Amino acid sequence: MSTRFRFGLIGLCALLVGFAPPALAQDSDSIAIAPPPLAYPDYAEPGKKQERFTGTFITGSVGDIDLTGLGISLSSRAILPPAETGEGRALGISTGVFVLEGSSDTVDLSAVNVALGGNFEAEVFKQEGNNGILFVGPLFTFGYTGVSAPGFTADTTMFLLGFQVGGQVSIAAGDYKVSPWVSYSQQSGDADTTVSTPFGTTTTTTSIEIVTTSYGFDVLHLQSGLTLSGIMQAGSGDSDSDLLILQLSYSYGDGTATATDVSMKRQ
Repeated sequence: MSTRFRFGLIGLCALLVGFAPPALAQDSDSIAIAPPPLAYPDYAEPGKKQERFTGTFITGSVGDIDLTGLGISLSSRAILPPAETGEGRALGISTGVFVLEGSSDTVDLSAVNVALGGNFEAEVFKQEGNNGILFVGPLFTFGYTGVSAPGFTADTTMFLLGFQVGGQVSIAAGDYKVSPWVSYSQQSGDADTTVSTPFGTTTTTTSIEIVTTSYGFDVLHLQSGLTLSGIMQAGSGDSDSDLLILQLSYSYGDGTATATDVSMKRQ
């Protein structure tokens, strides 16, 4: 595996397993089995807040590189007065920081990803446990990736600004809830890369634009809390990677049942 390939791979890994919004993680013509973008599909009373804290730990390898990562994220949602017809509205914000370190016999790597996003949410219908939500809001992403090898170092810093828009539906079906969703995001900015070798140092600036359209669905079993996406992720894998991802989430707030969720998956 070449140094350039390792460098690009770790930068991509930091972006995808960090805390960029869900729409950045996929751009496909197929339907994904994945969680819907919004963490709270239901609405508490106006003036209440709902929050969710998540800690993530990653260990394993990609190719011949051993990796260790740690991240935290927080999403907060303030419930606004409902529309005249009773549909809920909310303002949400989410932020997260993820740090990744890696090394092999010849290369040392580090990556940091910081993401910040906000949403205005509005229910477009609500009826007997079913509802549909539209959302729109800004996005900000900062990323840093560094790689060092004998006689070679490269550092890349990236700033992106943009927006996301989408919608999701929750459909009650007995002991299950089905949630189809669609999301579109667009971010643009610059990436500055500085490369140092025994022959000198060069700095280049590259313009970046990321436009993604994602759509999929998930199925939640209400009694156990198990989701179809969680079961499939736990069984997924890749021949060139062996990553163990542990997540601990704690949900709390007014009008929200306090809950602690633990998940583990390999990819």
